[in-house]
Amino acid sequence: MKKAGIALVLLVTILSAAQAQTEKGRWQVGTQVGNFTYQKFDGANNHFFSISLTPSAGYFIAKNLVAGVTLPYSFNNTPTASRNTSRSIGIGPTLRYYVGNSRLKPFAGISFTYEKTVRKYESLANLVDLNLKGYSTNLAPTVGMAYFINRNVLLSAEVGYHFQHTENDNLIQTSTGNYSTATFSNKFRTVSFEIGFALLLGK
Repeated sequence: MKKAGIALVLLVTILSAAQAQTEKGRWQVGTQVGNFTYQKFDGANNHFFSISLTPSAGYFIAKNLVAGVTLPYSFNNTPTASRNTSRSIGIGPTLRYYVGNSRLKPFAGISFTYEKTVRKYESLANLVDLNLKGYSTNLAPTVGMAYFINRNVLLSAEVGYHFQHTENDNLIQTSTGNYSTATFSNKFRTVSFEIGFALLLGK
């Protein structure tokens, strides 16, 4: 009986802690990491590097429902015969709903972001040095799983489906061999996989 009583107390404690993780009035601060790629090309002293980070902060407006803002940042570098680097940073609202009261919670969410991009193109062979600018919008529904290590720390993995629109400057070589820029508009859809870490703050 004593062991059964201890087990019951532990179970109640665990369930109470799990329920308190995503209570109304708490804050969630964290980041998602995706698109981390490094590639070295055989037979050449060239490489490709890319990474995207999505810091976010949110407030639980109801039990299991967090509303917040994201600040996506991405960088990639592709040095070949020329040097091509790009950086983008954005901002946008996000909404996520956790399901259940256990430590392992499935979730669904949606976010919208607006991002500005700057791409630097350098070519010593053609003496070209240009800054190319652009922007993009991104609507992304997501689904995933979150594991709450305790009431203040969680790890997550999610899959997103992105509806993107971009307006970017691109480099064009004219018939005379000179270079000019032109703006191109594109719409496309992509699938992403990201892992994340977050802290939960408040009572």
